[in-house]
Amino acid sequence: MATMSTDNPSQEKFQRWYKKNRQSRNEARRRRYEEDKAFRLAERERVRAYKEKKAPKGPRNTFRDLDGKDVIVVRIGKAAEIAGTTPDTLRHYESEGLVPIPTWDDEPQRLYTKAQCKLMKKMVDLRRKTRAASTHPTVQKLITEIFDHWNDA
Repeated sequence: MATMSTDNPSQEKFQRWYKKNRQSRNEARRRRYEEDKAFRLAERERVRAYKEKKAPKGPRNTFRDLDGKDVIVVRIGKAAEIAGTTPDTLRHYESEGLVPIPTWDDEPQRLYTKAQCKLMKKMVDLRRKTRAASTHPTVQKLITEIFDHWNDA
């Protein structure tokens, strides 16, 4: 815990006490760990169990959708790579309304399915080939197709 200068003396007193107490607890724990084999084994088991509980089950990029199917998702960097563009371009398309807002995870990160990446690739390819604005009829048709198939993807 970093020491912060405050105008409150009781807060500073608490911070000093906490730091001192934390150091003495750590020293006592370290001493016991070195001396007591049963404690050492119990600590290792506790840490192992914590890591297992914390570790995600299965691949990190697989989620279950509402229908119960496993869906592989990618974050914005990989999605941009699949679509053949940059993450900034995907964010721009999202802000301009050219692609729907994606799902977000806890971190928070944008998550795209592989099918959604393919839809975005169509948009990127069309914009590159024709250099068409978003008001162009072909682009408008593609935008409606993307919005129609986004949640199916």
